[in-house]
Amino acid sequence: MFLYQSKTELYQTIDSIITLMRLINRFCIILFLVPITTSSFASELESTVGAIWESKYVSEGRDNLGKGGLFSFSADLSVSPFEGRIWYAVGDSENYRELNLLTGLRHQFGSLELGLSYTYLSTPVDSAHDHEFAVNATYGDLPLITPSIVYKYSTEASGGFLEFVLSSEQTATESLSITPNILFASNHGYIPDEHEGANNLKIGVDFTYTISKSVSAISYVSYSWALDRETGETLDDLFWG
Repeated sequence: MFLYQSKTELYQTIDSIITLMRLINRFCIILFLVPITTSSFASELESTVGAIWESKYVSEGRDNLGKGGLFSFSADLSVSPFEGRIWYAVGDSENYRELNLLTGLRHQFGSLELGLSYTYLSTPVDSAHDHEFAVNATYGDLPLITPSIVYKYSTEASGGFLEFVLSSEQTATESLSITPNILFASNHGYIPDEHEGANNLKIGVDFTYTISKSVSAISYVSYSWALDRETGETLDDLFWG
């Protein structure tokens, strides 16, 4: 009920926060993560807030904006096994806004972590919305490499999207870690009216610099190759960070 009764006020409040943070971070491809702890639940409660500017808004191997980049704000909260997330974004050149509200479950089975989530997506500029369900798994007991897989299903598109990722976090210095990663994705009706099957191959490198015990800065670069692209599709070869 809160989502529908207070949607206008929520957008206005978050827009004000975004405008302020945009002035601070306009020319930085960087994410500040600020963990917050509550003494009575310190062993279980984890919360993080962050802000990031990206040169393009890329998902599923497609640039979702006609031009320019995206500034976004996120807030995450987890109390095992539950998790929640608010993500709000605005285009820096296009009149674009998007709100994602996520709730989910995550549990560790030895070296295997499994997750299940539901996300409500809204783009108020065109009054569009969607409901997505996702399952994911990560195995963390292999030398050097961490494999993970994610499958998400869109009720609006009545289709799914599968991503398989290999990543390898490396410690460069006491404060800096570097994580190269590679992703293979396939479309199964998630992007309607475009080909199904092999979608894109993406490689990237993430950089995490620990500023203090409670603050980190993250930057990244990525390149995505379109696979089996057909004439007229929005799938493209893209470089961004």
